[in-house]
Amino acid sequence: MMKIAAFLLLAAALVAVEAAPPGLPGLPDGGPGGSQCNTGCCNLGQTVFNGACQDFVNAFKSDADTAISESDSAFQARVNRAPRPSSSCCVNARAYTQYGCSCNGDLMNAAASRGYTSNQVRIVGRATRFSICANSDNGGSIGGC
Repeated sequence: MMKIAAFLLLAAALVAVEAAPPGLPGLPDGGPGGSQCNTGCCNLGQTVFNGACQDFVNAFKSDADTAISESDSAFQARVNRAPRPSSSCCVNARAYTQYGCSCNGDLMNAAASRGYTSNQVRIVGRATRFSICANSDNGGSIGGC
């Protein structure tokens, strides 16, 4: 049953990545002013930062340097105050987190060329692991970096 759930999660994430239009503002698309980034993590980053998770991600971006090093209990309280991620956000954010995108060098370099810090890329993985996206209804706990 878990293998089927994992396959469905992967399939949904791949569909979301394929459906994401190129060149959305905010994350690298390899266009002018952006570093070339054609990896799966860059595509997932594009989808997470600018798609169904945008409100959830935005709740952490402005204070990522503080949030990244908060204790688990303080960070859980922060996540609880953030907008609740939708089920489509959870599919994308889980894939982003499970594939280690929050510590992917290509994504971090490309994001830096657009003014994002490494902690802003990293915080998404941590927030996902502490959110409803990691409960049993959404596939359970999540690994990642």
